Amino acid sequence: MTATEAAYLRTARRRARAERQALTERRQRAWDVAHKGVLADRIEYELALLGEVVQKCEQAVTRATQYPADQEFYIAAAALHLHNFYSGLERLFKMIATEMEQRVPSDRAWRRELLTQMAFPVTEVRPAVLDRETARLLDEYLRFRHVVRRVYALHLDAERVGVLVTRLRPTYERARGDLERFARFLRRLARADEETPGGREMTTRTEEFAPYIAGLVARERARRRRMRRRAAQAVEAARAAARLLRRRFGATRVRLFGSALYPERFYEHSDVDLAVEGLDPKDYLRAWVAVNEPDICGDFEFDLVTPDMCRPTIWESVEREGVDL
Repeated sequence: MTATEAAYLRTARRRARAERQALTERRQRAWDVAHKGVLADRIEYELALLGEVVQKCEQAVTRATQYPADQEFYIAAAALHLHNFYSGLERLFKMIATEMEQRVPSDRAWRRELLTQMAFPVTEVRPAVLDRETARLLDEYLRFRHVVRRVYALHLDAERVGVLVTRLRPTYERARGDLERFARFLRRLARADEETPGGREMTTRTEEFAPYIAGLVARERARRRRMRRRAAQAVEAARAAARLLRRRFGATRVRLFGSALYPERFYEHSDVDLAVEGLDPKDYLRAWVAVNEPDICGDFEFDLVTPDMCRPTIWESVEREGVDL
C-alpha cells in the first residue's frame, strides 16, 4: 500500500467513525425523547386508574354506612383501596426518580425520602413534581399504608378510615394536577429543541428549558467520559485474558472486536468480545470460565468466539475490524 492510499484509508476510517458516532447520538436523542413521552403517557394512564381507586374507596365507605352489619368488611375494603391509592402514586414517583435523576432512595426510610424528593426541584434535571402542600397531604396516606400492612382488618379504626376517605378526593385532585403539570413538562422538554413555523413550540432558546437542556447535555457528556474510561479498562482486561488464553490453553491468536473498540457504542453492561484461534474445542468451556474469573475480567463479561463456532459474517467482521492482543 502506498503512502497516499494509506492516507485515504485513514481519512475514510475517521469519517466512518464520525458517522457512526453521529448516528449513535441521533439514536440516543430519539430514545430520550421517546422515553420521556412514554413516561408522560404512563403518568396519565396511572392517574386515570387512581381515579377509579378513589371512586371505589368512596363507595366502600358509603356502603359501610348503609349496611352496618357488614361495616367491618366495607371498612377493610376502603382501607385496602387507600393502601392501593398511595402505592400507585409511589410507583409513579419511583419511575420519575429512575428516569430523571437516576436515583431511588434505598435506606430504611426510603418511602418517606422518595416522597420528599418529589417535592423539591433537582437543578438542571427537573422542577418539583409535587407542591409542598400536596406532599404534606400525601404523607398521611403513606403513614396509613404502613398501618394497613401491619394490623388485622378487625383492628382498623373506622373513624380514621372515614376521615381519610373524606379527604381523599381533594388530595387526589391536587396530586393529579401536579403530576399532569409534570407530564406536560416532560412532553415540552422532549420537544424543546424542535423549531416549528411561527415559533409556537418550545425551542432550545426558551429560557424555561435552557437549564434542563444544559443538564441533559452535561449528563450525556459525563456518561460518554465514563464509557470511554470503561472501554479503556475493557481493553486492558482483554489483554490479560489474551495472555491467559495463550499461556494456559495454547491459543495462537487473540483479537478484540465489537463495541469495546468503539467507546461511543460501549455501555455500562456491554460484554467484551474476543476472537480466539488455536483453541481446542474441548477446552472452550474451561477457557470461557477461566477468562470470566473476577481476577481476570473484573466486572466485565467476556464472550469467546472461534472460527468454527460462529457465523461467517461474524468472522468477516473479526477479520475486518479485530485488533490483535
